[in-house]
Amino acid sequence: MVKAGGFYTSDWSCARDFFYFVQTLNFRYILAEKQSLMPQKNKKSKKSPAASVFSVRLGYVLGGALGFLLLFQMIQFYELRSKLNFIDSLQDSQTKVVEQISLSQNYLTQFATDLNQIREFLLLPSTDYDFSGLNEDLVFENDDDITTEIFDLITVLGEAEERESIYQNKKAEILEAIPRDLEGVTLSEEETLDGYEWTFTRDENEIDILNISLSYEGDIDYQMFHYKISWEEYQNTDNLFFELELFPNEIATIDILIEKTALVQSFYEEIFFPGEAFQNYLTTKNLSLSSVQIADDQRMYYELKNADDSLIATFNNQNSSVLVTIHTMEALEDNVEEFAPDVSEVDRLISWLEENLDPRTNLEIRLEERKIELSQLMEDRGFISTMEALGMTMSEVVEEEGRLYYSILNSEGEVLRNLVLDYATAELTVEMPTGEAESLSAAILNLSDTKKKLSTYLV
Repeated sequence: MVKAGGFYTSDWSCARDFFYFVQTLNFRYILAEKQSLMPQKNKKSKKSPAASVFSVRLGYVLGGALGFLLLFQMIQFYELRSKLNFIDSLQDSQTKVVEQISLSQNYLTQFATDLNQIREFLLLPSTDYDFSGLNEDLVFENDDDITTEIFDLITVLGEAEERESIYQNKKAEILEAIPRDLEGVTLSEEETLDGYEWTFTRDENEIDILNISLSYEGDIDYQMFHYKISWEEYQNTDNLFFELELFPNEIATIDILIEKTALVQSFYEEIFFPGEAFQNYLTTKNLSLSSVQIADDQRMYYELKNADDSLIATFNNQNSSVLVTIHTMEALEDNVEEFAPDVSEVDRLISWLEENLDPRTNLEIRLEERKIELSQLMEDRGFISTMEALGMTMSEVVEEEGRLYYSILNSEGEVLRNLVLDYATAELTVEMPTGEAESLSAAILNLSDTKKKLSTYLV
């Protein structure tokens, strides 16, 4: 079946035959009427002229009506065929995209194979390149597949109803178990973005001594002044009820801890931090100390930062002592030590900081590493042998303001290049005798260019 325009040839054949049928039908009406007007030997009576004219007109009317119906049908058929063609074109384009991605995957796989062969030639380990997931995300959704979507809707709706039921049940249980009218304690509660919260605040110092939060997922956090407990959604609330029963009797203990915390904070704020020993330590190491307020709490913690404002240590008030934590980028775990709020601890704390804390900035650390790396390279026997084989030597290190450098000399003692370490950036550059400088990689690239004369590049 051959397609022509928006129709198939069989469709046109059917339409043509239908037109022939209408024309033939109309012709037969006309012929019959003409025959009815001719003299008939076998007929005893003749039709009146008026009846003949009516029959002819009726034939024209019926023929016109059938032609109009055919035209209307063909228009509707054309629109339907256009929509089907559009759907076919979408399916073709989707198929082409999938084919192109598959072809790209084959190209990438072949390229990865060639790349591994090159790596093997260079004695480098090969890498397993996986391109199988390229077309996993290429999913063409069917908008008409409402069955799956309805199943998904029912599933998530059921899960949401279950979560809401757990949340409401736990909320009702907690509301019933919450102790109220505690002396010297104010209870506040509110709906939050994550769920519901209850907060108990001591009236005399306005410190939060207990916070209970219930999330919409059913998780419960029980945050006391001095410890915290959490229960997941799948756990019951019996443990929470047990803690709530003990809470009124713990208020006196919490008051004692609040007093100790105030004493610790007062010691460090008024005696240790302003003291001469600690201030000399800050000045010598170029460090700064700042305080940070803990949310909804009178307690504070303190941050110790170096010259480039990087956090290197914190001082945390632990109710009856201070926990000093040293933060290092290299260590898997931070270095932590506890100190009592006493004058006798001042020397021990500063000595511990001297031994464990690195106050240098990232630039200073990087610069020191580069210095050590260069010094070790200049003493490396393999490096020295390579330079001797090429007729070159390396000068002693020269330190100037803001930099140090090593000179690469030829057999006549002439300077070919200077290896310069910049103190401001910790970057290593290659300096020509003319004073021009470039990066180490750029120097290698330029010297590898065989189109340039070495003599012109040296000066």
